[in-house]
Amino acid sequence: MKIPLALLLFAQTALAADVPYEVVKMPLQRAKAGAVNIKAASRWNALWSADEVKACGHAVPMPAPPAIDFNKHEIVGIFLGEGGSSRKDPVVVSVKDSATELVVFYRADKPPKGTVSVARGVVTCPQVVIKIARTAKRVRVARAP
Repeated sequence: MKIPLALLLFAQTALAADVPYEVVKMPLQRAKAGAVNIKAASRWNALWSADEVKACGHAVPMPAPPAIDFNKHEIVGIFLGEGGSSRKDPVVVSVKDSATELVVFYRADKPPKGTVSVARGVVTCPQVVIKIARTAKRVRVARAP
């Protein structure tokens, strides 16, 4: 009998402890899709650089990044990449701490079929950025089951 991967992921983290997190407001949008785990100020500042965000239409000068104490915290960002204006930002459902890793579960709702972009030709870059307590464990990002 084969067990679905989503069920295995859920079972793996079902007994894991919830980890508190804080959403970091990031007015800029990163065009490149993917997840990032940032543990140093230099990488945090690079994320806010013009090269990272210019593809989503932001002009310089850009605001300074929020101050983060990287001795105590780290950043996890989930970026869905460029798309039409009807896409929604991903939502962090939970952060779970297991024996070997932290898992950030998120949901990325898709617009209903047949939905027409409100502003045709407008490109958005849906994203969510959170701050968690610094950890030596591996941090993994996964879609919520």
